[in-house]
Amino acid sequence: MATVALSTLRLKLQTFLKDTAAKKWTTADLETFINLAVTQWTTDVPIASSNTYVVVAGQHEYTLPENAVDVRTIYGYFESTATQEWLAPMILRPGAFDLNDEPRRYMVGYPTESKFYLPREPQGTSFTLYYGATHSPLSTTVDLDLRQLRWGELAVLYYSAFLAFLPYSASRSRLEQWARRADLNVGNPLEEEAQRYLDRYEELLERHAEPPVYEFISLERV
Repeated sequence: MATVALSTLRLKLQTFLKDTAAKKWTTADLETFINLAVTQWTTDVPIASSNTYVVVAGQHEYTLPENAVDVRTIYGYFESTATQEWLAPMILRPGAFDLNDEPRRYMVGYPTESKFYLPREPQGTSFTLYYGATHSPLSTTVDLDLRQLRWGELAVLYYSAFLAFLPYSASRSRLEQWARRADLNVGNPLEEEAQRYLDRYEELLERHAEPPVYEFISLERV
């Protein structure tokens, strides 16, 4: 399993930014940019994850995992104790369902955004939620888990560099090597540099953002 450490990402980002002597951005700044980029990347391309719930009698609503950004499917016993069933999401609000004829679907964001709702109460003792997750913030002891997405390291670096070059990220005096003559109407050079890195990030997403690993199971739309 491919992983990369926060310290390794920071050193590579310094190379991207031509700041290997750490004169323009502090270590704390760079690590902030990297963690923001990790969150953005794994929001755009969530990590395939799952969470198992114990069925509570009479309970229809359950709490989503804190790192969930894309809820995919639910797998468990809903019709009988003999056959497990895949459930897909439905986009509607629960209403008055006929007893024992509730929809074989689930709703996200009801009754609150952090919940999902099962109109049909599970028949088994547990069920599993499959979802896309964001990565936890990196620290000195936690690495970025790239799984099969080896291009993710480059995506994180591009987005980190985009954040670093935004005008609020560093004072103009510390980044004066990118400044241009004031009498030329050429726009903000820092924003232009930031946009170049953002464009590279978006090109990577366009090329790689739909890998088969995130297709948990094909379900018909109803």
